[in-house]
Amino acid sequence: MAEQAQKPVVRFGVFEANLPSGELRKHGLLIRVPGQPFKILAIFLERPGEVVTRDELRRSLWSAETFVDFEHSLNSAIKKLREALGDSADNPRYIETLPRVGYRFIAPVSSGGPEATVESAKAVEPAPQPASAPAVPHPRYRLAHLRLLVIAFVILTVGGGVWFAVRHAKPLITEQDSIVLADFENRTGDPAFDGTLKKVLEVEISQSPYLNILPDQDVRQTLEYMRRRPEEPITKQVGLEICQRNSAKAVVNGSIASLGNRYVLTLEALNCTTGGVLAEAEAEAESKERVLRALDDSAGKIRAKLGESRDSIRKFGAPVEEVTTGSLDALKMFALGDELRRQGKVAESIPFFKQASEIDPQFTLAYGRLGAAYANLSESSLAKEYLGKAFQLRERTSERERLYLAARYYENVSGEAGKTIDNYEIWRTAYPRDWIPFNNLGNKYTDLGQYEKAIEVSKEAVRLNPNHEFPYETIARAYKRANRYAEAKSIADAAIAKHLERWGIHGILYQIAFAERAAGTMQRQAEWGIGKSTEDETLMYEASAAATAGRLRDSRELFRRSFAAARKNGFSDNAAAAVETQGSIEAAFHNFNEARERAAAALTLEGANVSDDAALILAQIGDLTRAESLADDLARRRPLDTLVNEVGVPRIRAEVAIRRGQPAHAVDLLRNAVPFELRDFTVPYIRGEAYLAAHMGTDAAREFQKIVKNQGVDPISPYYPLAHIGLAQAYALQGDSAASRREYEEFFALWKDADQDIPILREARGAYAQVAQRSRP
Repeated sequence: MAEQAQKPVVRFGVFEANLPSGELRKHGLLIRVPGQPFKILAIFLERPGEVVTRDELRRSLWSAETFVDFEHSLNSAIKKLREALGDSADNPRYIETLPRVGYRFIAPVSSGGPEATVESAKAVEPAPQPASAPAVPHPRYRLAHLRLLVIAFVILTVGGGVWFAVRHAKPLITEQDSIVLADFENRTGDPAFDGTLKKVLEVEISQSPYLNILPDQDVRQTLEYMRRRPEEPITKQVGLEICQRNSAKAVVNGSIASLGNRYVLTLEALNCTTGGVLAEAEAEAESKERVLRALDDSAGKIRAKLGESRDSIRKFGAPVEEVTTGSLDALKMFALGDELRRQGKVAESIPFFKQASEIDPQFTLAYGRLGAAYANLSESSLAKEYLGKAFQLRERTSERERLYLAARYYENVSGEAGKTIDNYEIWRTAYPRDWIPFNNLGNKYTDLGQYEKAIEVSKEAVRLNPNHEFPYETIARAYKRANRYAEAKSIADAAIAKHLERWGIHGILYQIAFAERAAGTMQRQAEWGIGKSTEDETLMYEASAAATAGRLRDSRELFRRSFAAARKNGFSDNAAAAVETQGSIEAAFHNFNEARERAAAALTLEGANVSDDAALILAQIGDLTRAESLADDLARRRPLDTLVNEVGVPRIRAEVAIRRGQPAHAVDLLRNAVPFELRDFTVPYIRGEAYLAAHMGTDAAREFQKIVKNQGVDPISPYYPLAHIGLAQAYALQGDSAASRREYEEFFALWKDADQDIPILREARGAYAQVAQRSRP
């Protein structure tokens, strides 16, 4: 330290550093700088303009025993030094960061402080002035006066600059940036904190419409590119690499350590490019029970330091204990379940969410996850049960989760389509970078038969999260239903290329392959779904396709296997759906005895929650009184459900009206279903039947053409081939025998491999013979 002896006081900018005494002054005022940060400053001032490596700093200031904590300690010391100097890592005036190398002191440095100047003034006494001369201030006072003026000028200048900088400073994070959440470092040895604190931090930051967490799918995919396991812990260094690979802005990591009965939590936001500290917060908890509150406080501070406004934090910053749970045990189960859900293991996640809700019966998010999981597994009864519980407790969660739970409640429980869409619209406006409301809007518009709207919002979901399978499935389904097969296949293939595949993607490709008569592709897609948790859905697709091709015996066996697979996996709603779907097919093919058996079995399986599909089967087989009674019961039980009251109940009553010889009334009953008539084929088919019964051939042909021209809505629906029979009958009513014969022949071509004993096939052959007889010269 010979250089220090030569230059005991070093000046730079508005600062004076007294190296021997370890004091730093700004405008003459003493500034407190801890020991280690000041020692680093002293090294920088010894070598201004030179690169000081991190390794040199370690060897000079850290012992071998503290080597493990060196990275954290150095970053923390540099951060504190920058805070004392009012410096910024992004726009440095004093300390420049050289990524992965070290630092360089870039400000001009001069030796000799104000103390040296004062001592020189004392050494030379001024000569006495003549009595008659004007009074001249003592040079000591002139110098002091000058110093005061200079200091005042500097204070005003720097103060104004600081005020301007504060008012116009560029935020550390913008609304367009993403951040990566690293795992918490648990130094306590208590497994209760493993995974739980990161989950709490995620919930806290997810409340913010300003900060955007890099989606889990992007993280997992990046880990694969890095040749790491998707479930591997994300350390600070791994997080920085993930951050850099995804052009994100910051990594937020945390640690917890115990001091006796107390706990110390530290949060840190690191610049992805430089590794420097952007923001840091620390809190202490008096006990294990108060750890969540301390973490909540630290997370709020990090949000503020990264640039989120106080108003935003106030509005979107409910305490974590209120929006999750105060139980660490419940959080532990929730975190384990959420990790499985993120890996696509929806069914496997359910027991953990259930356990979380049992530990804390007020845990809203646990009920919400259960409801969503059952909805994704097509288990509507259980989905309604848990989403209803979550909706009742929705005030105990964040603004984002409230919108989510409200939308899912209106969609899956009350069935109010308008309120569902309204909540998703509010959600996407409040959180414009959140892909979920766009994706769910796409699904809802598809469910309503509004496919172009679905495509529009689903495109945004894919753009916002190109590494999740749901947006691809949503937009591919909408394209398929809009008869845009090439685009649907392109989207599905892109998802598979990224390994973002579920049965939904393969099911879409299966349907398109059926429409295009590509048997090999159908087989490959079906093989993918066998042996997985969605095997029952795969078998149901195969059963419906076989029936649509007229292979009814094969279809019955596949439905039997689908039912068994659903029962084996505990999916009672899917089991009932297999029975109902088979019953609908039997009724459509005029196998009324088999349809009656299937309807009775479905009613037994469904209990009190009878669906409109089961009631429709009863109407089709002539059990009109019971069908009407079930329709009335549905209307009473589901008074707000848009699709039940505008489509489901009217089509049951319309079918009853046709059987009672009231076709005009049947058409009138279906009037409100017009906006939703292409969500499936039942409404145009029933309306077409009504027009046939009324001998209105032109109107009937128009309805059946809707089905023939829109095969993509449901390529494996038996109503598609049957629509050709309806068209043949409609043309016959119009006296166009040639057109009628063509439609019958088209039907026979579609059913070239059909079982020969199907009643509707025998009826079609008889009608065709009559038309052919009339059309002969």
